[in-house]
Formats: sequence, C-alpha cells, structure tokens
Amino acid sequence: MKKYAGKISLILIFCFLLGCNKETDNSSPQPTSSTTTLVINGHNQTNQARIILVSLSTDVNGSTKKSSLTGRCIKFSQSYGTELDNTINSIFFEIDQKGNELSDKDIVAFFEEKLKLTNGYATSSAIPQQQLLSMLKVGQIDLALQKLKSDSFFDDVLLGLFSTPAYAQTTNPDKIILDIVKGAVNQVKGCFGGTSAKCVKSIKDLAKATGKLWDYIADEVGKAMNPDDNKSAGDVYDDLQNSPTSNTGGNSQNVSPSPTGGSYGEPHLTTMDGFYYDFQGYGEFIAVKSTTDAFEIQARQQEIEPYRNGKVTMNTALAINTGSDIICLFPNEVYINKQKFTFTLNGQREFALKQGSATLSNNFFTVQSAANDIIRVNIQNLGQGFLDYRVTLNETRKGKVKGLLGNFDGNTANDVQTQDGKIVNPFIFADMYPAFANSWRISDTNSYFEYPTGKKTADYSKTDYPKLNADIDATLRTWAENVCRVNGITDEPYFSSCVMDVALSGSDRYFISALGAEESKLRLTSFEINKFTSFEELNLTPHGGSPTIENGLLYITKPQGAAAVYQKYKIDITTGFEVNIDFAFTEPGGIVDAKGELGADGIAFIIQDYNSRLVPPSSGQGLGYNGLPRSLAIEFDTYTNAGQDSPDADIWLNTQGVNPNSVADATTLIKPQTRPIANLVDGKVHKAVIRYVKKTSTTYKLDVFVDGETNPYLTADNINIQNIIGAYSSGVYLGISAATAGGYQNHVIHRWAYKPL
Repeated sequence: MKKYAGKISLILIFCFLLGCNKETDNSSPQPTSSTTTLVINGHNQTNQARIILVSLSTDVNGSTKKSSLTGRCIKFSQSYGTELDNTINSIFFEIDQKGNELSDKDIVAFFEEKLKLTNGYATSSAIPQQQLLSMLKVGQIDLALQKLKSDSFFDDVLLGLFSTPAYAQTTNPDKIILDIVKGAVNQVKGCFGGTSAKCVKSIKDLAKATGKLWDYIADEVGKAMNPDDNKSAGDVYDDLQNSPTSNTGGNSQNVSPSPTGGSYGEPHLTTMDGFYYDFQGYGEFIAVKSTTDAFEIQARQQEIEPYRNGKVTMNTALAINTGSDIICLFPNEVYINKQKFTFTLNGQREFALKQGSATLSNNFFTVQSAANDIIRVNIQNLGQGFLDYRVTLNETRKGKVKGLLGNFDGNTANDVQTQDGKIVNPFIFADMYPAFANSWRISDTNSYFEYPTGKKTADYSKTDYPKLNADIDATLRTWAENVCRVNGITDEPYFSSCVMDVALSGSDRYFISALGAEESKLRLTSFEINKFTSFEELNLTPHGGSPTIENGLLYITKPQGAAAVYQKYKIDITTGFEVNIDFAFTEPGGIVDAKGELGADGIAFIIQDYNSRLVPPSSGQGLGYNGLPRSLAIEFDTYTNAGQDSPDADIWLNTQGVNPNSVADATTLIKPQTRPIANLVDGKVHKAVIRYVKKTSTTYKLDVFVDGETNPYLTADNINIQNIIGAYSSGVYLGISAATAGGYQNHVIHRWAYKPL
C-alpha cells in the first residue's frame, strides 16, 4: 500500500519500526523500539481543518517495556482542500526521499514544521499523554444531540473520525463513534503493559470501527510490540507496503499488488512500481518508452466536456508501437498500421497485427505484443468519450523503460522524474508544470498518432496548462464523497480520485474510472471462507436485494429474490484452480418444475470479466447471471424449465463468450459432458469441487465433483476460459448467484474456497 492516501479523514497510518525484535542470539534479546505515527484529518464545526499527529512509542529491553503516547494538534483557518491535501502528500513524498535521514521520533516534528508553511496555518499545540488518555476514556457520546465546542480538540478528533469512510458503511453513526472511542481505549490499555495477545485483539477491534487501514497494521504492530516475537523491523515495514493476509474466524484471503501501471480519470497515474500521482498536462506525452527496443506508449491528454474548466484533462487517444505494429486508438475508431477501422462498443472484434494481437471486447480494447507486453484500454462512453488504460510489462523490461509511468525498477522514490533524470515532487505544482510536463512531450518526428490533414502535435498541446491546481469547495466535495461511497469506493487513493472526478465533472456518473482502478489494484491469489462474517470484511460485493449473512452462513436468497455475491478483486486463473463450495437448498416452496419437483431455481458459480459491482442479477430462471457479458457460469440447477434446460443435466455450463450470457442450455458455446445427479433439494449440505487443470500452454480441463464422488458430474475438455470470455491476463472475478420466481428455496452457502493449482 502506498502512503499518499489523501482527501479522507483518516489519511494515514504510518509505522516506522526500527530494530523490532532483532536478536543477536537466542539468549540475549537486543533492545528494540517502535513508533507508530497516526496522521488524522479532522475539522471543527465551522469546517476549519485540524490535522492531528499522534505518536505511540514503545521501547523494549528484555522483559521491560516502556511506552508513551504524545500528540500535536495543528489548526488551520481554512477548510481541508486540494492545497492542504497536496501539502500532506508532499510531506510523505519527502519522507520517502529522506529515508533513514529521519529517525522515527523526528517524523512528527518534520510533519509539523512543513504544515506550518501551508496557507491558512493558525496554531499548533502539544497534546500530553494524560489528555489523550482522558479523551479516550469517555464512555458515551451522542453527536446528534450534544453541542460541540468549536475549539475543543476532543470535538475535532471525534468529528474527524466521524467523517471517515468507515462511517459511510455503518448504519448507526452513534455506534461507530462509540466503537472508535472504546476501541482506542482498549488499544492503549492493551499496548501499555498488557499482554501482546490483548494488544493485537484491541487493535483489531479498533480496526472494525475505523476501516481497512487499521487492518493493514493490526497484526504487525502487535507482533512488533511483543519481545518474544522474532519478526524483524524490515519484515514488518515490508508488510505495511504490501497487502496483508487476513485471518478471521478460520477465514483467509491472500492478495498481492497488481503488477500493472496505468492512467484513469482526470488523469490519475499509477507507475509500474505502484506510485500514485495526478498529472494534468495538456498534450501528447510519452507514457512508457523502452530504452532497449522500439516499444513505446504515447498518451494524448486534452480538456473535454464536461471538464472545460481550465483545471483537468482526460486521456483522449493512445498511440502504441509494439515493436512490430503501430496502433492509434480513439474512443470510436482505431488505426492499425495506418489503416482506419471504426467500431461500436458491443461484441468482440479482432484486428490483424503482424505480430501479437489486438482485440475489442465490448468496451475493452486489448493489445498484446509479441514480447507479451499487454495494454488494456477501457473505452469510457461518457461525455465525449475518454480512455482509461492499464499496462502490464514483460518482467524482462524491469529498469529498462522510462516515461510518465516510471522506470519499473522496483523503487517508487524515483518514479517521477524528468526525461533527463531529475527527480520531481509530484505534489508541488511548480515542479510539475511546465518543466516535468514539457520533458515528456513528444515531437512531430517521434509521434505515432494519426492526425487530420494539416494538424500536428502542437495543435493538441497547451504548454501553459494547467494554470493552477484544481480545487473543490466544501459543499461540492461533500456531495462527491457521498456519490463515491454509495458506489462502494472507499480505498485510497481511489476514493480521493473519485471525489475529484465526480466533483469537477458535476456528474454522478464519473465514479466509474475510480471504481475500475480500485478493483484492479490487488489480485487475489487464494481465499478460504469457513465462516461468513461481513461482506466488507471478506471483500465481497453483494448484488440484488436478498444476500444476507446470518450465523456465519451466506444466504444468496432467503427464500426469494435474485442476487449474486462477487469477490471484489480479480484472480489470476492461468495456472488452473480448485474451488470448493459447500451449499444447501432448504425450505422449498411455490410451484413445481417440469419433473414435478419443488425448489427453485439453484445457484451458479460464475467466472466473469465484466465487473464486480455493476452486475444486475436476473431473476427466476435467469439464475442471477442471465444477460451478464464476458462470463461463464456453472449451474447447480434445481428447477427444470421445459424447453430451456437439459432434462438430465442439473449441473451445466453456460457461456456466450464476450456476449451477454444465456441460461438456454442449447445455446452455450461450450457443450460439456454431464451425468444425472440426485435431487439436491434435501436440506443437506452438499460439497462441490470445481477443478480447472492446465493441460498445455493454452488448454485446460474443467471437472465438477459433488459430495466426494471421483467421477465428475460435468467435464469440459480442451477449453480456455480466459480466451473464451476475453479476460486474457487481466484476471477474472469469481461469484455465486441465485434466483427465484414462482418456485423458491433458501440458497445457503456454508463454505467457499479457492486455491491455485
């Protein structure tokens, strides 16, 4: 996880752990120390910004542990906006650049001195440990009724925590405040002389109240404070930079950073090493350029409707040299080696290249070079149309590229630099414009774009753009934040990006770019859910009105409705996989099917590359997936529809490739081999195993087993799901859907697990 969170109330949890639990031998543990610094954004009743710096320091020497809690409150006379946001991000950037020059105890002082130079700075004051402890011991707060004093530090902190993204996901605002305060008390008590186990538990309790950032450090901070734990400081710090493995109630989820860079929205850039920054240059720029061969990606950024405000641009075209072919892509046409092709955003179309491939699947245009570099473009059909793109480079290119997306050398600290090698702070406006922007502009001689007669690159460039940072007033920001939260975008930096895109466009439809980027930030590698706790905690996205979690079980319907639940992040299935689903169909009722049996309609295990959150489930015989593009569904169908379902194939496979899927068994593009199975509507828990085994570099065998049988109930041989649904190397979303109509039943999931093969 990168540290530049920005524009949310809980901006960062920044943990410097120096020498944590390093031992020279097994008998003589060395003294260790750790400092956790919290940077919290709050505000008072008149919306004046308050930045709270809280430092928890712990020193361990043998069996002796000493801890201290201190804080600083920095007050501003202005509301929290882009300037203050950029200042905070700039400070984090400088901390990265300084590395070991700053000790852990210098962080707060460094932060405070920088904030004092910001416009609107008013005063700063110390918050002693006893005052912090006293503040955290308050038992009950009713924010809806109590009058708050505008100058009270306690009020500022509560209001700041109250307005974190976690609040938007909680139906009881008073409860979330109580959880935060009580959780903080337990955290302090557990970590100040308490047992390590209690410390870890209390931090996890606080995590549930304040959001996912706490989850990233819960285990690591607890372990670092435990002198019996041999986890090194380096291990802990590396864990903070990467995604965690959560483990709650026998559940686990392993994720890794997605190995891609790209640009989305107004443009928000992610370098190949995972550094986030905004770039509002106007013109044609080098996004990625190989230093060893002809591979290059160029991006055109322009001001378009509804963004004609002199502040932000969008990606309006891409030009790609794969080394063998030149591709120039616009929102409604593409040039392949100077030959023009127009297209519409539906269905699938392939374009012939000399080497590699170029494919349009609905609104996704994918280019794969002969060297296995992949450029995946999401053509956004909003306003005048614009492009969001992600780039996956061959590993052999590490350290051998340059451009707006960095040098791919594994070091984020040097990603933003001019073409002559000068490192730039991307959060300082004067450093970015015009020097950084101009250094990456292309010329007519090296452009791969196609131009109308008489036009050239200068006609699409403005060297004095932008003239100032885009800022958003408080009312508009609040509206945009609500739009983003309603659409499920809470993780940084995507939440901040979404707020900017929505606010500056003035349209609640422009959350879509940040949504796609957030879902692409991580890749699932495996997961196991033995007890369903909450959709949020398990990174599941529910659809439809009926999915519920009760007593550790997931009810897709109970008993009626049409619904689906998807994993939030994509998963790479190229090595093959095994999926386990334990399910039960209970309390059947309503009409009977063509066989005279009760219980409808069954579940489907879905593999799709459409979206994890914008998937309208279909009702009744649609089994929750009918009409879903770019999908493959494995049905456990309990209701035989005359003329639609194969009468002796209650376990079936349906796919229409990249086109909208259909539950009409006869139309599927893959005809599986099946055998009959006994009626599954018996109230018992049945165990399905779906195994996708790689046979060759391009072919797989799919088998479905139930209740320990060694003879599969469904087999599809010599297939490639990724190619069929147009997923390629971008990964897929996994889900389970169900639906009812005149017939119904509870569709209950007891366990869901995935592991690669």
